[in-house]
Amino acid sequence: MAMKEIRSPRVEKSHPERSLLCEESIEGAFEDLMFAARKAGWNEEEVANALVNLAHDRWMSFQKRDRALHS
Repeated sequence: MAMKEIRSPRVEKSHPERSLLCEESIEGAFEDLMFAARKAGWNEEEVANALVNLAHDRWMSFQKRDRALHS
């Protein structure tokens, strides 16, 4: 099963709704990932928890990088 396409941004980085547009763009791929993980035997809560942890770890790496650049 191929993951749904993620659309490229069509607004500038400063656009006030860019974050929401990103969420809308990746939602289909997110649902495909959830489905594939559940099909593999993980329950929805486990998958959601794993995705939150992965996203948090990625966000923290951005924060560390930004602090290092501005120190």
